Amino acid sequence: MAWWVAGVVVVCFVGGWLFNYPCDAGHWRYSVGLGAEERAARKALRAARSAKRDTCRAVDLDVAQAERRLSDGIRKYEQRLRERKAAKEALLRTGPGEKVAPGRWLGELELYEHALLFVHEEDRGDGEPRKRTVEQWSLAGLKVTRGTGQTYAYIEVMGPKGKRRSARYPYTEYDEAAVHLLHDEICNQVVEDADFWRERHADAAEVDAEIARLKAELARTEETGRAEVAKAEKHAATERERVGALLRAAQDTWKDQAGRRPRR
Repeated sequence: MAWWVAGVVVVCFVGGWLFNYPCDAGHWRYSVGLGAEERAARKALRAARSAKRDTCRAVDLDVAQAERRLSDGIRKYEQRLRERKAAKEALLRTGPGEKVAPGRWLGELELYEHALLFVHEEDRGDGEPRKRTVEQWSLAGLKVTRGTGQTYAYIEVMGPKGKRRSARYPYTEYDEAAVHLLHDEICNQVVEDADFWRERHADAAEVDAEIARLKAELARTEETGRAEVAKAEKHAATERERVGALLRAAQDTWKDQAGRRPRR
């Protein structure tokens, strides 16, 4: 039993010695001594180590939180900007739209909400003709006129860049009044299309204003967030230096008293 107790004592002695870094033979009591001076030296060293560990952990957390707030703020505004830009694109993007007065379509002209199509019928050999779109003209800025010849009536369209195209309707196949009605439908739809785009561009302008506001807020968020990160990093550096100096002082004191500098 005595040998067992002696073994435990030796193990505790060695463990305490190693924990506090071995002192030289003339100052071993600072590793395991029980006097006031020895206790004060060990307590100061432990306190300095603990302060450095806890302080570094705390300031690292402060910096990480500042960086996370910055990234979260930027991400929020960037997501909002993507949404508004997509909304603007959707406002200004459209296809031909729905059919307009299909019962009045004649020959190669087909009218839609935002487009006038020139089509051509092709015989597939099975008795049912297939229509193929030859050209699609946007109604924006389109000018439409009608006229008559000796053997046919016609509808002529001119694009905003001066391009012209016409559709002819022989009297042997088409009623002149029906041609006039189709012409009127196209003219009316050109007006409605202009109103449609006027409203869409007004809405797009509002979205542009919102995008500009979001960009300004994003810039302010970045500026504020980066300043907070810089402040946290500066504070962290100051605190690390402070606790590092305290630990170095405690290590110096230990070295002076114990004869050897502790590892950490």
